[in-house]
Amino acid sequence: MARLTVIITIFLLFLAPFHSRIYAKDYDLNKAQQLFSKGEVFFTKYNIDLALRYYFAALDSYPFMSKAYYKIGVIYGPLKRRYKKSIKFFRKSIKYDIHDPDAYYGLGMTYCMAGDERLGSKFLLKAGMMFLREGNITVALSVYDVLNQTKEKDCKEKLALAIERSSK
Repeated sequence: MARLTVIITIFLLFLAPFHSRIYAKDYDLNKAQQLFSKGEVFFTKYNIDLALRYYFAALDSYPFMSKAYYKIGVIYGPLKRRYKKSIKFFRKSIKYDIHDPDAYYGLGMTYCMAGDERLGSKFLLKAGMMFLREGNITVALSVYDVLNQTKEKDCKEKLALAIERSSK
């Protein structure tokens, strides 16, 4: 029995490095942040194609960077009007940071621009509520203004009530 345990232990020790080489990938968060920062520079200069390259390169280095997914969603949505692609990236941004109201706002706006006001209003409401929880009433009021332009009255009324309560 002891001999079997030794054999299994030796087998597992040799297997571990092989297994990790196959399945593990080294992610470099620092490199991703540097690439993301370069993308931000090009984004602010309105060179969105070059910004996209850097955002995607950042995701290659660290595929869990929610802000890179968010910025790609912004570029594909309002700027390139490729709404399905934009929605995909906003959803990935939310997947990796469920507490980012900007991602919910972007997703809601993209759904509205794509013609789905019902779903878009739900995400806009969520974003507005999150901004309120952060104490950012000004941005929540801006979200309310956007909701006011949709046909979804219940979302608009819920946010108006929440804004009123937080103002007291």
